[in-house]
Formats: sequence, structure tokens, C-alpha cells
Amino acid sequence: MLFAKKYYPLFILIIASAVAVYMSLQIVTDSPYQDLRTRAFASRFAAANESPYFYQWNHADDVKLFNAAQRQQDVVNGFTATPTILLLTSALHQLPLFTLAVLWFGLCYALFFVIQFSMFKNTASNFIKIVIALFGLIAGWRLHCSAGQIYILYTAFAIGGLYFYSKNKMLLAAVLLALLCMSRLPFALLIVPLIIWKNKSQFFAYFIIACCAIVGLTMLVYGSAIWQQYFAAMQYYGLENANAIPKNVHDVNINIPTTTEGVYNVVTTNMATYLEQINPDVFSVQKLLVQLGLPYHTTLLMLLFGLYSAVLFVVLHLVHQNFFLKKDLLILFTLILIFSADYFLPALRFNYNFVQFFILIAFVNYAKLQWNNWSKILLLIGVLMNIVKFPIPEAYSIGEVFCLFAVLLLIVKNNTLPKNEIFEYNWFGKYLLSVFRLQPKMAIHQ
Repeated sequence: MLFAKKYYPLFILIIASAVAVYMSLQIVTDSPYQDLRTRAFASRFAAANESPYFYQWNHADDVKLFNAAQRQQDVVNGFTATPTILLLTSALHQLPLFTLAVLWFGLCYALFFVIQFSMFKNTASNFIKIVIALFGLIAGWRLHCSAGQIYILYTAFAIGGLYFYSKNKMLLAAVLLALLCMSRLPFALLIVPLIIWKNKSQFFAYFIIACCAIVGLTMLVYGSAIWQQYFAAMQYYGLENANAIPKNVHDVNINIPTTTEGVYNVVTTNMATYLEQINPDVFSVQKLLVQLGLPYHTTLLMLLFGLYSAVLFVVLHLVHQNFFLKKDLLILFTLILIFSADYFLPALRFNYNFVQFFILIAFVNYAKLQWNNWSKILLLIGVLMNIVKFPIPEAYSIGEVFCLFAVLLLIVKNNTLPKNEIFEYNWFGKYLLSVFRLQPKMAIHQ
């Protein structure tokens, strides 16, 4: 009986993993791998000394540079990843698309299983182990694989970096977190709570050096203007999403031989219509503004995110006045803000980024925070709502909110504050506290 109680979560993990692989294998040969294709063609453009962000195919160009799924009327060609991702995937252009899809599918599942098993092994609660086992059955994970998405790579960088940080292996932590931040810029916010503590200057030095090395290497390989191109492309991308600029004058009726790799119809709908047609169960602030007929440009979205962050901080401060003085809770709060930023980005949003919730669960393990009963229930409900299609609007998004609330409850319920921790701030941490007028609270504790 004791043996069964000890190992039944492992049995559930094995069964769930087998079902997940079986369900995913059915989509390997049928999927268009839209996002993987975009990165592969961006690599081809760069290898041909063309802009990976702005290149548009013309009849005089090599047919191998034609991406039939690309929206030819857009100024930006669809590639919106940073030059770091371009560098990490630079070999993609050398492989046929189907071969690349199979290899990428295998890599995604290899990373997924390594992360899942390591978290499963280091989790004490059988309940949380079962939740971790169910991640492979989430609809967003299958979409991640079928689209050839890259969020599993961000998850691996984040979990690995936070793990080495928790073990005081600062060089490895800095390299992985530098790759994370330079691959997905919103994660740069995570560095602030990681460096404001005493004895973390070494980590910060390593991190800055690693970031400079990544920027320098991308500029060396792709030219000095590559990052400028990226930020310009993101500006155009936001404007295109808001239909604030005219479409590119380009021939969208291109006749391509049927032998071209993976010919797909060119998308010609405008962004507002497209946002209404995509997965209706994935919420974003941009989508809400579209449905309300309100402007949804980048500046407004960022202002709304800033307001949301301030309100969330104030509410948590009222409920738990000392949460920002505790290292692990401040890092956890920052991760929640980063996850929340996904809802405010001026981009199409799908549920394939749900795999990033592994980061939150992993950090809770590293920080040795205890899951209370309400957090467990909310987390399970959130995961189940991303596995089973509930007949309610925005079902997937509601499930994500349940998961975020589960982690927020850990901050609210954790009221302990080790007294020695208030002395651990370095000069930068003390400066931030003084800016936010928090020094009096430290004096009281002192």
C-alpha cells in the first residue's frame, strides 16, 4: 500500500507522457509548422545577405527564398524573434523543412521531458507531481509542437538559470539568464530582483558580460545593424497590428511551382479581422480592445500594463506588507508580472506559451515554498481547463488566470520574513528601497 502511494504519481506521469506523444505524433506530418517555417526562412534570408525581418520575395529572387505562408502585403515579413534566436537557429536554413520539423519536434519533446522529470523528481507533494504529469496533455503544448514554437527553449533557459542561481553557481546562471533575456526581452525584468541583494554583484558582472558577448556575436555574424532592424521591425509590427500604417504594395498573386516546399495560401486578411478569427478562447488586451472598437496601439497597451502592475503591487502590499522585502517572494512577483505581460503585447497570442508555467512551479520548488490547499486546487483547475475544452468563452485564458492566482496565493500566505534578510540589500537594492520610500519599514524591523 505504501509502495503504491509512493509511486502512483510516477505511473500517471508515464501514462500521460505516452498519451501526449501519441496525440502529438498524429500532427507531425500534417502540421504546417508556421512559426518554425518563419524562423527557417529568416535564416535563409540572413544567409543570402537579406534582412531577416523586412525581406520580401520578388520574381527575380531565388525560389528557395519564397515562403508561401508569408503575408506579402505586410512590411514585416513575420519573423519577430530577436537576433539571438536567429543566431541559435542559424543552421535551420540548411535542412529541408520536413526534416527540420521532425528534428524540432524531437528537440521540443526532449527538453519538455527533461524539465518535466526534473521538476517531478524535486517536488515533495504528490498532488503537484500529478499536476506536473498532466502538462503534456495540455492543448497548448500540442499547438506548441504543431506550430514549431520556441517557448520550451525560453522555459529551459529560465529554469536552468534560476536553478544555478539558487545553488550560487553564478557563471552558469548568468549565461543561461542572459540567453533568456536576449531571446525574450520581457524577462529582463527578472534581473532586477536577482541583483539587488548582497553578494550578487558577481552574478551581475557575469550577466552583463554574457549579454555584451551575445550582442557582439550577433552583430559580427549578421551585421552591425541587426538589432536596429529588430527594433524597427517590432515598431512596424505593432503599427501593422493596429492597422495604423498602409499595407506594403506588393504582388500577392505570385505564381510559384507546386514543387516549392510546403505551398500554403497567402494570408490576406487585415489584422482586426484576423484577431477576431484566431483561437477565441485565448484572451489578450489587444483582442479585447479590438472587440470594443477601441484603439490598441503599442503605447496604450504598455500604459495599461504599467497600470496593472502598479495595482497588483499595491493590492499585494495591502494584503502582505512585507512581501517585497523577502527575496523569493519578490522574484516570484516579478515572474508573475512577466507572465502577465504576455496579455499586453501587441502581437497575436495563442495558448502555446502555457508551457512557461513550468517556470513558476520550478521556482516555487527552488524557493522551498509550500503549496497550500487553495493554491493546489486552483492550479489543478487551471491545468484541467487547458486540457479539456470547456463550453465557456475564454476557457483557456480563465485556466491560465487560475494558475496565476494559485501562485499569487503563495505570496499572500507566506508571511514569514527572516530578520537577517533585511540586511542583505546591496547599494542598488537600498537605492531602490529609498526611491520607493521603503526605508522606514526596514528601520522598524531593524
